[in-house]
Formats: sequence, structure tokens, C-alpha cells
Amino acid sequence: MNPDTKNQGPLPGPHALESLIAQRAVSTVFQPIVCIENAEVSGFESLARPDKSTGVLHAGMLFDLAERDGKLWELEEVTRASAFEASGDFPNGVLLFTN
Repeated sequence: MNPDTKNQGPLPGPHALESLIAQRAVSTVFQPIVCIENAEVSGFESLARPDKSTGVLHAGMLFDLAERDGKLWELEEVTRASAFEASGDFPNGVLLFTN
């Protein structure tokens, strides 16, 4: 469990995560990765955000739930698909990092 999220209240029950995964209720935001040498954007990191209606309040809680419930891979599939879909309009050659 992520020590940064342990004091953020109790985790929702397992049905919250199952529902989130089934509904693919995540969105993606992008953090630019900037080259320190020339201050140009060299790529983007995709960051998953849970839909607030699921009761999952933030990404840390989302991944803590997945770890607790043994569903990290299922969540990874959903978050990566969201990232690839959201980046569909990026120009060719733009680097995209997922984690």
C-alpha cells in the first residue's frame, strides 16, 4: 500500500473497483516531460484519474484498491487503453510514457 495514501480515509469495498474496471471509468491526463537542456517538451507521461462517481477519490487510492484486490493487471489494461485512446490525436513521433 502506498504510504502517501494510507491516511486518506478507508478504501471503498471491492465492488467499487470491479465496477470501475467494468465501466472503464477512468480518464487520462498528460504531464509534459521537458528536456532540461533546451526546455522543449520531449514527450508526455500519462496519468490515470478515476471517475469521482465511483467513490475512488484519487489515483493513489485506485492503485491501492487494485493491489488489495489482486486486480492490478486488469486495472493496467483499462488505464493503458484510456491513455492510448486519449493520445490518439498526438502527432507521430511524440513519446508517450505509461506507468
